[in-house]
Amino acid sequence: MSFFREFSEIETRVESITDAGPLEKLLEVEREIIKQYQEDERFHRFSYANDNEIYKAILQSTTDLIRNISLSAELLQEYVYARQNSVGENGKTRGGKPGLKPAFARGIFSAALLEILCTRTDDPIEINGNGKKFDYLFFHAKYARDVYVKNFKGDYIFAALCCYGRNARNITVSEIEGKATLSHLGYNRGNVRNVIATKMKGSHTLYAATNTTNLTLLGIQGDHTLHGVGSSDWENGVNFSKGLTNVSLADISGRDILKDVGSGTNRYGSEWVMRLQEAQPHEGREGIRNIITHLGETHFSRGGLRNHHFYQSLNQGRKELFDRVILLAQTIFDVPLAERSRVHDEIAQINERIYS
Repeated sequence: MSFFREFSEIETRVESITDAGPLEKLLEVEREIIKQYQEDERFHRFSYANDNEIYKAILQSTTDLIRNISLSAELLQEYVYARQNSVGENGKTRGGKPGLKPAFARGIFSAALLEILCTRTDDPIEINGNGKKFDYLFFHAKYARDVYVKNFKGDYIFAALCCYGRNARNITVSEIEGKATLSHLGYNRGNVRNVIATKMKGSHTLYAATNTTNLTLLGIQGDHTLHGVGSSDWENGVNFSKGLTNVSLADISGRDILKDVGSGTNRYGSEWVMRLQEAQPHEGREGIRNIITHLGETHFSRGGLRNHHFYQSLNQGRKELFDRVILLAQTIFDVPLAERSRVHDEIAQINERIYS
């Protein structure tokens, strides 16, 4: 059974809304995709592999259905702002819970829109939620160039970015309140260049993230931040995890920070997340190559960290470079949108100097 047997009928309905503007047509596409998606049996088999197949199907159908809609950053902002996406109390788990199906589908649809927009333009994209709730915002997007997201509430925002392949260049998130933001970043063949996350509240931020070159975090409140990052990801005898290369942490609070870094784990279908949580750090396995921590009295495990420096132990020159990285990350939203990629580039250059 094809994912969208009624594609032509949906296309006809969308095109028939002649008096509607681009946003109304976009919302009609979304409604039809959610309606069709909820009938897909893969939804009930929870795993990132199944989510990947669902995402690819929704991406292809969305691409076809909006080909006559002029998608822009402004329209994407309007779409996100027009929606209040919440799983609700009855939809906390998979398996037929009524709240999750539409919320999960809507989140994947938002990711498809973002990926399509990033293939149509090289311009940076900023999405401001103004405090709105949007669970699964941009969930499972495979490709993103320069994207800046701020001021949202919701769980799994930008989770599984570049999961199962493709790449992202510059990703910045700020003022997010919710669990699992950017969790499983780069998992299984992903390639992420630069990430900045600031002013976050919620557990499991960047849980099991991997395959990322430059990562800067400050002002993170919540348990399990960076839990299981750089963990081994074996499939058919090949480990697809390259870990995190350069990490800068400041003002991070919570329990189990940097726990089980570089754990030696395998994936066993839908059970692999549980096995990751239970895994012990694998001797000799590096989950993070270079890291500087400025965390005050916070305690964490140092397993899986190859080249770890406490801020207090740095010489004056390195302290000044690290302080510059933190200042750049802290003030990036004060920089004009068109110039923010230079901030990411400068941080990458400073990291090269710090660890050379």
